[in-house]
Amino acid sequence: MQPVNSRPYWDGRFDAEWEALRGRDQSRFFASLAVAMWPAWLSQRQCAQAWTLCDWGCAMGDGTDELAQALGLPCTGVDFSDVAVRKAAQSYPGSRFVADDWLQPGGGGDPHRWDIVFSSNTLEHFDDPWQVFAALSRRAGRFIVLLLPFEEPEHGRSPEHRYRFDRDTLQLCPTPEWVLCDATVSDLGPSPFWPGQQVLLTYGRCSELSAMGFVDADSRLSRIVAPDAQAIERQRAPDLAEALRQRDLASAKLGELLQAHHRLLAETVQAPARASGWRRWLGL
Repeated sequence: MQPVNSRPYWDGRFDAEWEALRGRDQSRFFASLAVAMWPAWLSQRQCAQAWTLCDWGCAMGDGTDELAQALGLPCTGVDFSDVAVRKAAQSYPGSRFVADDWLQPGGGGDPHRWDIVFSSNTLEHFDDPWQVFAALSRRAGRFIVLLLPFEEPEHGRSPEHRYRFDRDTLQLCPTPEWVLCDATVSDLGPSPFWPGQQVLLTYGRCSELSAMGFVDADSRLSRIVAPDAQAIERQRAPDLAEALRQRDLASAKLGELLQAHHRLLAETVQAPARASGWRRWLGL
């Protein structure tokens, strides 16, 4: 048996069972979830300036296709599995897919860079995801957007998942040039493809954030920042106390609305989701 998360392991999964286990549907589900959680301020900038996007860890390209359609950006799918990329190219001949391993010494064979590098549910597969982040940062010109399992229960956790993301393990500044500028959490409840929480993290290159005059009012960091961290922030900048209070009130109200929405969705479920039933979990 091949080591878990190795290239032969994933080639085998993509070749033998990915489609049978609805991996294609799951990829599209996560991409749609990411779009639903995507920062509005980022959407405005990426469309106005016609940016490019890379979907790193694209599998068979279904999520890449969803992103391209929903975000209206040129999207390239990259995966280290030749099997996955070959099937992606067959399914979506109008899109660009590249078989490349960015984590190899030298950073892979394709030196291309994109304005945004996106990755969905991949970094939890590594012992040191922040080292992987550093590799992604060499390919991202402006932003890195990550969709990840959040506060995943230890009991029953997949053996493929080597790292647990929570409030204590998230990094605000993984490398000197990059900083977390937006984050939001969605509790999917009993959704058909992920029964728990997902977090969307947006990291910006410091030079990009400085140039665009980014302000905290645009972000949603208070949705996941621990209370003690917020208290420290207030102590260090007393003049921002009222602005932070208003931000927290707005975030709390939004959180209540999201919880009510998820409860309503859960109450309406009477049978297992159909193959395309995941869309209703996102209100699509």
